[in-house]
Amino acid sequence: MARSQPRRYDAQPPSSLPLPTAIPRTHLSLSPPLSSPPFPPPQMCNMMTVNELHKRYHDATGITFSSMYPGCIAETALFREKRQWFRTLFPLFMKYVTGGYVSENEAGERLAQTVWDPALKTSGQYWCWNGQAQQFGYYDPATKQVRGAGGSGGTVFPGKLAGQVMDQAKAEKMWELSSEITGATWPSVGVRELANV
Repeated sequence: MARSQPRRYDAQPPSSLPLPTAIPRTHLSLSPPLSSPPFPPPQMCNMMTVNELHKRYHDATGITFSSMYPGCIAETALFREKRQWFRTLFPLFMKYVTGGYVSENEAGERLAQTVWDPALKTSGQYWCWNGQAQQFGYYDPATKQVRGAGGSGGTVFPGKLAGQVMDQAKAEKMWELSSEITGATWPSVGVRELANV
């Protein structure tokens, strides 16, 4: 059997599918981490899943597992449950006040970069982009764009996960509950070992 190129699995937290609501909250209590972006529990579970996949399968398979924060995508269905005034004003606030706005297209380009860019081949990594988000944006009349802040543009860097995302006991419990609820079964050995059988 010919050896294939290493594969990558990338998870984008904002567009992840939530775990089924059948998980009793008492079994897996999660709140947003402190130093990572404040994702709700489904996105944290997505990051924890990627970390578990990396831990369980990277060495055996060579597959790269990574998660990413593409920036604030203010005009997606993510905010569909919010009131209309919020859905209208939040994108404007992110574009013209903070400069932290990231378009769906740019977020998609960032997701694609985690797959094709050799610089992002580190498995188990959480990738982020920063366009000077610590500053307030200002309107540049020469370019007719908001400058100096936010999510758009910038360079990729390895982020640091913290808090409950890195809680190994909760990650293993989340893995067990998710597998039980979905009926997922996982190979006990990696793909490379299976290819040699």
